[in-house]
Amino acid sequence: MDDATFRRVCGKAVAVIKAYAPKRTGNLAYNAVRFEFVDDDTCRIYVDKDIAPYMPFTNEKWISKRWHGKKNPNEKWWDRACHDALRIIYNMLDAEALKKSKQEYKRAMADFRERLASIQR
Repeated sequence: MDDATFRRVCGKAVAVIKAYAPKRTGNLAYNAVRFEFVDDDTCRIYVDKDIAPYMPFTNEKWISKRWHGKKNPNEKWWDRACHDALRIIYNMLDAEALKKSKQEYKRAMADFRERLASIQR
């Protein structure tokens, strides 16, 4: 795959994640969702925790009495965003070449959930 195609695929994946991000203030969607090209073959998409340290709480179920039993309208937004971003990547690229990436995605999501759980303790 050429560099322009790779950059286009990454840009679309980032756009999907930003589209799913909660936008009450816009900080998370417009400032904290970031990406970087680590090397010629790797694009890292992430939420900068220094800009939006509250991000994990936007993704989880509300359990505090403060919410009076209301449901978090953004619950699992990150999970859905990553799922749809991955689907777009698969649609744009050869799925056979991405089997390894899918396994890495599953590991990354498991790691994310583990870190999120440790933050909430």
